[in-house]
Amino acid sequence: MWRGAFIAVATLGIVAITLIPSRVAADREHAEEIEQALIGLGISKARYLAAIERADAETMVDLCTTDVVVVSAEGVAVPGNRNVGGGWYEFFQAGNRMQQRLTKDHLEVAGDVATETGRFVARIQWIGKPSTLTSGRYAIIWKREDYSWKCYRLFWMASKAPHPSNPIF
Repeated sequence: MWRGAFIAVATLGIVAITLIPSRVAADREHAEEIEQALIGLGISKARYLAAIERADAETMVDLCTTDVVVVSAEGVAVPGNRNVGGGWYEFFQAGNRMQQRLTKDHLEVAGDVATETGRFVARIQWIGKPSTLTSGRYAIIWKREDYSWKCYRLFWMASKAPHPSNPIF
């Protein structure tokens, strides 16, 4: 009986030892995938912040999937990258400007999809009015398309709604 138990334990040990290198390789491959995703997501977020600084609505369109849905602080859902870009275009064309800071709290990557939650602070300069400071939380689902990360779903909640007449804000 002891001999059979010893053979079973020894066999399991050998199987476990042979599986360790493949598990380590899989973990290393997953770590490389995460690292590449972090770099790509960082580039997309840097492009987003730069587009806001430059008042560049066309880049905002490019940073979204065609079937994006942005849900504003008031719960208004804006579907499609052209509609989202149109909201930014109206905002910028009116002479309004924005500065924004994002702080990521959590990021999870699974293949070509990533979920991110965090906090934001935005200073909005409405044309002809004093600037408004608003802050809140966001949740975004990113999708990797054409080798770049794009916004697929964005939900945000603000401590103070910046402006009710534009559905993007």
